[in-house]
Amino acid sequence: MSIEAFDFLSEIINEGRYAEAASLAHDAWREEKEAQGWTYGRRHNEKKKRHPLLLPFEKLNEQQKIGNNLSAYSTTNFFRSRYKGASLSKLKSVLEELLEGEHSELMDELGEYVHSHFTASMIAQQKTVAERADMVVYEDLDTPVQELDLVIARATMRYLLREIEKKLD
Repeated sequence: MSIEAFDFLSEIINEGRYAEAASLAHDAWREEKEAQGWTYGRRHNEKKKRHPLLLPFEKLNEQQKIGNNLSAYSTTNFFRSRYKGASLSKLKSVLEELLEGEHSELMDELGEYVHSHFTASMIAQQKTVAERADMVVYEDLDTPVQELDLVIARATMRYLLREIEKKLD
């Protein structure tokens, strides 16, 4: 009997297992920022490359963890809605291909989807574009900022692949 991707991803969402991916995604984001020369700072400072979220996931406050959970959730839900009716094996193939750099158009769609959820969460916190330059539409983001959304998405995809492999064994 074939396992459907939709059912598998619904299980990940309904059981709150995307939260496991959130920690991995935050760590991947933090490593990327540090590789770009950023360090921890109590306040965000573009010029000095200081960022208050450059902490291990466990040390983030609950509001910050919610943002990470949202990114992992939105990545999972993107594939859930996109591959409804597909087999788990098909989803596994697509995730592997995306992580190998194939399907750039699909990756752009994923980045936009994840970013729109991030922006919605900022709006819910009553943040404005004046406060957050990264609240613009995805296409208007600088490439390095777009790439950070994709770093988070890729970490979640790697988590999903591990979970798929467990399920298929």
